[in-house]
Amino acid sequence: MRSYANQNDRRPRARIMLIAPLPPPIHGVSMAVQQILSSSLVHEFSFLPINTGTFRHIGDAGRVRPSKVIGDIAVFCRLLFSLVACKPDIVYLTLAQTRVGIIRDSVIILISKAFGCSVVAHLHGAYFRIQYQKLSALERLFVRIMLAKVDRIIVLSPLLESLFDGLVARERIRIVRNGISDIPPKYIHSHKPNQDVPIRILYLSNLQPEKGLFDLLDALRIARRSGVLFRATLAGAWPNDDIRNEAMRFVYNEGLAEAVSFPGVVIGTDKLALLADADVVVLPFCQEEGQPLSIIEAMRAGLPIISTPVGGVPDLIIHGQNGFLIPKHNSQAIAESLLLLARNPDLRMSMGYASRQRFLDNYKQEFYIAGLRSIFEELLQEKIEADVGGVQ
Repeated sequence: MRSYANQNDRRPRARIMLIAPLPPPIHGVSMAVQQILSSSLVHEFSFLPINTGTFRHIGDAGRVRPSKVIGDIAVFCRLLFSLVACKPDIVYLTLAQTRVGIIRDSVIILISKAFGCSVVAHLHGAYFRIQYQKLSALERLFVRIMLAKVDRIIVLSPLLESLFDGLVARERIRIVRNGISDIPPKYIHSHKPNQDVPIRILYLSNLQPEKGLFDLLDALRIARRSGVLFRATLAGAWPNDDIRNEAMRFVYNEGLAEAVSFPGVVIGTDKLALLADADVVVLPFCQEEGQPLSIIEAMRAGLPIISTPVGGVPDLIIHGQNGFLIPKHNSQAIAESLLLLARNPDLRMSMGYASRQRFLDNYKQEFYIAGLRSIFEELLQEKIEADVGGVQ
């Protein structure tokens, strides 16, 4: 019987096949997965990564293209080869939230279980159930049967457990909050805000309508007419030229060009500097989200956040404590929240402090890694007990 004791390098470490998207492009799931491969877990387990990221630009997400079909076929080929050659103990899979992706993942589960692997399926978002309901009856049956074979399902928040009602027994669902590493103190917002200077607004996400891009632009229009002085930075990737052109036309037609900038994708210390210089982060998501890393990054930097109560976002933002939760597609409410923060520097400071404290208490990287470690060890222990039972 193979030993699964991972703290002794003289013994074989358990093998975990990691099937997930890796950067590029940069988005929440690929960043979360990259954290695993950069963490202490690589010294405890042998990871065998298979990259399911078959697109290189955020605008290609969810689209069926020949290159993506070829990419999925390559994933299956690598999966079969690795299952035969490496004999992993656990298959860790991040669940897709598109029709093709959900079916692909179900096939991966089927193959992995056929080879006797324990399967962990990690949902990083909150859109899965909506896409599942759009499947045909036959497709839903197949997905439901495959999910029933999964050993553990991971969701980001207690608010998201219900996504698997009727699909997965609650006792097999585990909650692991997203988490990120802390930053040097110089990147934590600490300067005293001043009511007499423009409030610095930061949007840090892909520049897509479903992320609330046009709701924010309309809110900036309203805020400007209400007398709010601001500088807004909208950092992220454009999904396509049509959306970019529409946004630019709006900015110029409404006379916002001098107050709004689009620096593109910002990463590393440049992103940390943007956050440190901001007064408030606005992310008015229009569709279901899990626990957006962009919000956690804002919390880490000690900033108030304006967002919407979708998916797991209410776990991150306590309305009136470290930010505001406003209804979807409500530009007026966004503008009113900006006006309140612009005129109340002390409120910005207190909300920013509360954000920073919530990050320290709940969303540091070590908590995220510890949650995954616990699940892996739990499954390995079950495998040991099953092997012992089989021998007896």
